[in-house]
Amino acid sequence: METPNSTYTDDDFRHKAESYHVALAFEVPGDWLQERDATIMTIIQVVWAAADAGLSLADVAAEAKHASEAVGTMGVALLV
Repeated sequence: METPNSTYTDDDFRHKAESYHVALAFEVPGDWLQERDATIMTIIQVVWAAADAGLSLADVAAEAKHASEAVGTMGVALLV
């Protein structure tokens, strides 16, 4: 099976609170064919939902930690 080329799908999330500005953009090689990447994106979606709900940065981090403990693998990159 040939792996499809990765395509940026213009998924983007921006949130500014408590003097932090967070911007996320993601690209999943092979769309959702790779289970590990889909797991990581699920955790990022939890983070997005928490931030969109207006939770503080500490609460968003707590939600991310809780979600990451429910899976076996997670990759995170932060730019400050």
